[in-house]
Amino acid sequence: MNRVKKMTAFALINLSVFTFSSFPALATDTVADINNGVRVISYEFNDIMLTSESNQHNIAILEEGISEIQCSVNVAGEELTIGYRDEEQGVSYEELLTQLKNEVDFVNETLLNEEKLEVNKSISLDDLVVKKVETIVPAKEMKNSYSLQGSYTQESIIMNLDDPYENVSYPTVDNVPMPLLAVDSSYHIKDGNIYWYNSLNGTKTKCASNGTNPHLGDGNNRRACGYNWYPNDIEAKFDSNVSSGKNRSTLYHEFSSANLNNLNVDSNEALEMTLMFYNEKNSSQYPGNAYQKTTHRTYTTNLPNAYLDTSFGDSSNIIQQCVGCAATEDLVANRTYFWSITSDAGSNQGNTYDGAFRVVAQLSYDSLGALTTPYRIFAEEHENQLKFGLNAGERWYSGNESAWKLSEQGKKWTFSNGTVTNEGA
Repeated sequence: MNRVKKMTAFALINLSVFTFSSFPALATDTVADINNGVRVISYEFNDIMLTSESNQHNIAILEEGISEIQCSVNVAGEELTIGYRDEEQGVSYEELLTQLKNEVDFVNETLLNEEKLEVNKSISLDDLVVKKVETIVPAKEMKNSYSLQGSYTQESIIMNLDDPYENVSYPTVDNVPMPLLAVDSSYHIKDGNIYWYNSLNGTKTKCASNGTNPHLGDGNNRRACGYNWYPNDIEAKFDSNVSSGKNRSTLYHEFSSANLNNLNVDSNEALEMTLMFYNEKNSSQYPGNAYQKTTHRTYTTNLPNAYLDTSFGDSSNIIQQCVGCAATEDLVANRTYFWSITSDAGSNQGNTYDGAFRVVAQLSYDSLGALTTPYRIFAEEHENQLKFGLNAGERWYSGNESAWKLSEQGKKWTFSNGTVTNEGA
C-alpha cells in the first residue's frame, strides 16, 4: 500500500473484460512484446457453491495458477466475504477447503460473540458461494480452451515486470470532467496541462502524471481544509493463538454521518484501512520483526465490495495487512465494519520493535470500474495517508504496546476521535 498506488510493482499493459455463460471456449492470444510479464486473470462467478461439483471441476482446471479465491456468505444481518490468497500461486481444491475452514471456524467461534456485529448464525463450507477466482500466469502463456462451468465474467490484466513505471493506457484526461467534484476548493483543472488548483490562495501546481499515478481521482485535499473523511472509532485486535505458526489481526472501524459524507463525494471512492507492522529485522539500532507475514493469508470481512490488498511493490521493511473497500458509497454510518486476516506468524525475539504496528488510512479511488481488484485502486494524488493515535514524529506502537503484548494481555488497541496525523510526519 504505497503512497503512489496501485499498479504495485508492475505496469498494466492492457485490460480486457469478457462475459461468458456455461462452457466457454476462450480465445487464444499471446503478448509478443512482453519478455518478463504476468497475466492476472480474474474470474467472477455467479451462484457457484464452493463445495459443488462444478467448482471442483473449475478449480482442477485453474489450480496451477490460482493466487486467490473469494467467497461470500449471508449470516442473517451480515453479508460476509471470506477468502484465501497465496501469492506463490497454485493451490488444490482440498487445500482451499482446509484454508477456508479456518475462516468458517473464526465466524462460528468469534464473530458470533461480537456484540457490535450482526452475525447471528453459524455457517459451514457448504454455505460459501464462490465470487472470484484469480490466477496469475506468464504473460506470454497461451490461453487454453478452458471449459469452466457456470456463468462468469473474466477480466484479464497484463503487467510488465521489467518496467514498473511504464505509462499505462488509461482514458485520457480530456475524457474526465474538469473540475471534478470538490468539497474543499482543491481540485484538478485543465489549462493546456493538468494542474492541481487551490482556490483558497489562487495557486496552481502542475501535476506529473505517469502509469502508476494517473489523473482519475478528484484531486481533493479534503482533510487539509477541514473535511475529515476517516473513521471516528477504530479498534485493532491481535491473536497469536490461532493455530500452529499462524497469527491473526482484526481491524474494526465505524464512521459518523459527517465523516462518511466527507468520504463519499464522487462515485468511485475507495478506502484502505491498514495495519502496518515494523519489519526492520536487520537494523543494528532498532531491530524488529513483523507480527505477521503476507504468506498463506485467509480473511473475512463485512466490508462491501471488498478486496484483499496485495503485497506487490511494498517494502519488505514494513509488512502491511489490509482488506480494502472499493465502493464506499455502500458503507452505512454508525455501523461497525471489520476485516480479519490470518497469515504465517512473524518472529518474536524479544526486541522492543517486535510486533510494532500503526494503523493507517488511505483515501483511494477505483480507476476503471468493472470487477473489484486491487490492481486498479489508486491513492488520491493530493491526499495524505493518515495515522491514528500517534503524534507527529511518532511512528510505532511498540514495546508494551506491541501486537505481541496486546495479544498476550488479551487487550485491544483503540482509537476514538483522537490524534490524527499525516502518515509521513
